[in-house]
Amino acid sequence: MTSAERAASVRHFARADSAWLAEGLLVYLTADQVAGLLTAVGELSAPGSRLLLEKGRDVTGTPQDPALAHITDLWQGGLGPGTHDWLDAHGWTTRLTMLDEIAAELGRPFPPGAGPSTTGFIEVVRTADTDRISPAR
Repeated sequence: MTSAERAASVRHFARADSAWLAEGLLVYLTADQVAGLLTAVGELSAPGSRLLLEKGRDVTGTPQDPALAHITDLWQGGLGPGTHDWLDAHGWTTRLTMLDEIAAELGRPFPPGAGPSTTGFIEVVRTADTDRISPAR
């Protein structure tokens, strides 16, 4: 595929609503890498496109468990707890749903005394048409 064919393909893709899933990915990237990835997704997303991902959190205080070190040692932190704020500031509208809310909706509430959830999911809708690759006419 030539460069012109690739550019035409990207422009065609950027015209239609898209659905993106980044659940479980961003924590393995640095903040700069996540910003670059989400910027690229934004460039390829027409208004109305959706992105689903987990709520970012601060992973620096995660207890060290040797049984999980092969996973947690790879964590770079992503954008952390500011993920939804970053998205809101870059042409997306976010809706945060905490895990305990989802569990209750499914008839599986957290056990008494568990306290509120600190994790959840972000559903994001592309609202801005800025910083996008111009679609071919």
